[in-house]
Amino acid sequence: LSAIVDAEGLNVTQEEMEEYVVGAAQSIGVDPETLINYFGAAFIKGEYLKEKAARIIIETADVAEESASEE
Repeated sequence: LSAIVDAEGLNVTQEEMEEYVVGAAQSIGVDPETLINYFGAAFIKGEYLKEKAARIIIETADVAEESASEE
């Protein structure tokens, strides 16, 4: 995922980071400041960038359906 982040030049805006932190904090039942203090802003940003890279993979995947072969 890191290679995709680099190749695509992905970045996180301050607004995106704030929204991500709030959502992540809510999902585990802590306040955003606690989350940042525990994990650190750089780690959280890295995780968000990896999620963006994963979304690119999912959105651009060429999925082909296989038909069941009869035996």
